[in-house]
Parts: sequence; structure tokens; C-alpha cells
Amino acid sequence: MTFLELSQSENGNNDRKFKDENYDDLLERAARELSPSKRLKLLHEAERILVQEAMPILPMYHYSTTYMYDPRRLKGISRHPRLEQNYWALERITPGTEEDRKDS
Repeated sequence: MTFLELSQSENGNNDRKFKDENYDDLLERAARELSPSKRLKLLHEAERILVQEAMPILPMYHYSTTYMYDPRRLKGISRHPRLEQNYWALERITPGTEEDRKDS
């Protein structure tokens, strides 16, 4: 379903031992809900409980990776969602190549 399940009372990954009957009920109802808009409302309420009321976990850091390169001089950078790069696929564009002339 979502990361919200990690805080469900009986979830094996609930290392915090968080327990809230209302929260669990919202997730169970969302799992059975067929209407996407109603399901989203249930999940939104569960998330609100988790981050505004109970707050059993406090996210303090989010990993970020920045690639700085000149696209006129390097090609083959992957836009993979996990930021995986195939370094063997990188290609340096030297001045005077076809790609360089296209950008001029």
C-alpha cells in the first residue's frame, strides 16, 4: 500500500511499536476501499494522525544527489529513479563532434 503501513500496529516493520486503533482502522478501510478518491481521503487522515498527532517517527533527513555536468560535453547520464548510473554508458563529447555542432 504505502509507507503508512510501517506504523500499523501488527506490521513486522513497526520497530517503534506504535499502536493506534483509529490509525489501524483507517488503513484497513483504505485497503478495502474501491473508490480512489475515498481511499485517498482515508490515507490522508491516517497520515495526518501519524505526523501531526501521534508522531511516532520524526523524519530529519532525506537523501539527495545532485549531478553537475555540462550536457554539451557529456552524454549518457541516466534519469533512473534510484539514481543508478551506468558509468560505462557515459560518453565525453569532444569539440567538433556532431553533437557539439548541433548546439551551436
